[in-house]
Amino acid sequence: MEYHFKRQEISGDRVLFALSLDKKSGKERILIGSETEIIKKLWNDPDAMVYYDEIHPIGTLFINKRSDGTDWTDRGFMPLWNALHSNRWKQPELEQAASDFCAKMYQSGDPFAIYTAIRLWDGYLRAREPRDRERAAELFKIDLAGLISPLEKYSAENLLDRSITDAIRQSGDEMKMDVWYPARTDMECVTAYRSFLPIIMYYHARLSDWSLYFRSCKVCGRIFLAKSQKYTMCSDKCRQEMKTQAKRDFDARAIENGYDHLYKNETQRWRNQLNKAKKNASPDQLEVLEKSYQALRKEALKRKNHVKSGRSTEREFTDWILLQSL
Repeated sequence: MEYHFKRQEISGDRVLFALSLDKKSGKERILIGSETEIIKKLWNDPDAMVYYDEIHPIGTLFINKRSDGTDWTDRGFMPLWNALHSNRWKQPELEQAASDFCAKMYQSGDPFAIYTAIRLWDGYLRAREPRDRERAAELFKIDLAGLISPLEKYSAENLLDRSITDAIRQSGDEMKMDVWYPARTDMECVTAYRSFLPIIMYYHARLSDWSLYFRSCKVCGRIFLAKSQKYTMCSDKCRQEMKTQAKRDFDARAIENGYDHLYKNETQRWRNQLNKAKKNASPDQLEVLEKSYQALRKEALKRKNHVKSGRSTEREFTDWILLQSL
């Protein structure tokens, strides 16, 4: 359902931001609309009319966050604030500037931006109704501060950080949130109106309960959700790319350092002997061979470090490693 950012009749229902997380399916569902219509959507009513209803993998809400909030005050709120304090001749231009910005944010695909745009415009329409515009403007400011302030304070990156929940707790901002258990469904659904902060807190609490962690991929830099903090790559493709790059780096070093290449060849020759011995040699013979291999590796690594530190020459290491193969 489209939202038109123009002067229009005010709806009697508040527009809510609703979130449902499903651990079993690993999905998140976000709905934006009136309470009545959201409930109808959750009941799978085909006639329900909401502004946004999307199901994505858990974590998408933050991973794909597009709006960092830096323009909301200057391009969204202030033109409407000024319009409330201007005469009717100046209002259309100010309203149009805010309308264009809100429409752009509405089309961004970011649920945070979509909801803020609707709430900003709806709040302005409500503020135009009372005769006492000064009082209405102050209420308009108070009403929208809880939405715009978090968008400006918390970027997409730090919203992914668990430590942000401590900052939110200490912020003193409104943390009111409703929890629904809609009839005819087996889901838990949370809704917020004045601020996104309760949604952020709830989301991080659920991820903590389920031992899920936001991580940044060391290869592509993409933010992803992992089942352990030890994961550093987001996909098999990136893991393969990491292995390929590691091999390139190793080969490059081997080319640059002849003694590295000789060391690699010698240790490979010993590994080949060990593999053959595992099939043919007795346990005692295999033990002796393994001890000899470990002793060679230990001595070789020590001599390599001497070369790197300048306490020995590459030629001395090369002569020694060649003697081992005689």
